[in-house]
Amino acid sequence: MRLDPREIVERLIVALGLKTQAQLAGSLEIRPQSIVSAINRGEIPEAWLYRVAYRTGRSVEWLRTGKGSALHGALLAEAPALIYGGDKRRSAMSQQLSKTWATLDAEEQAAVLRCAEIFRQADREIREHLIAQLKLIDEMTQARQVKRSRPKRPGRN
Repeated sequence: MRLDPREIVERLIVALGLKTQAQLAGSLEIRPQSIVSAINRGEIPEAWLYRVAYRTGRSVEWLRTGKGSALHGALLAEAPALIYGGDKRRSAMSQQLSKTWATLDAEEQAAVLRCAEIFRQADREIREHLIAQLKLIDEMTQARQVKRSRPKRPGRN
C-alpha cells in the first residue's frame, strides 16, 4: 500500500489545529518549500511525524497511515494524573522528561521516539537487547565522565 504524502501532510495540519502548509512549516520550523519537496519526493520525514506526535499526543501510526487510534495510549493513560494532580511520581517524571526533551534537537527527539515505539511494538527479546545496549551506552558515558573529571597529572597531556 502506497501512502499518499499529501494525506500525511493534511493529518499533520489537522493534528496541530492549523489550516495551511505554510503554518505547518512554521510550526515545524522549516521552510514551506521543504514540505512541497517532501510531497514531490513522496517521502515525509519521520522527524516531522514524531515531532507532531509529541506535541499533540497523536499516534505516529495514525499520522503516517490514518489508521488505528488517533491518540497515543501512553498520553491518555497519563492525562488524568497530570490534569487532576494524581500520581505525583508520574507528574514529576513528566516534568523531568519535558526538561530533558527540550534539550534535544529534532533528530535526537525522533530517535528517542523511535526507541519508545520499538519498546511498544517489539517482542521481549528485542526489548531486552535494546535495554542491554542502553546499559552499555550508560556505562560508557559514566566512564567518560569519570575520566574527564579526574585532575590531570603534571607531565601528562
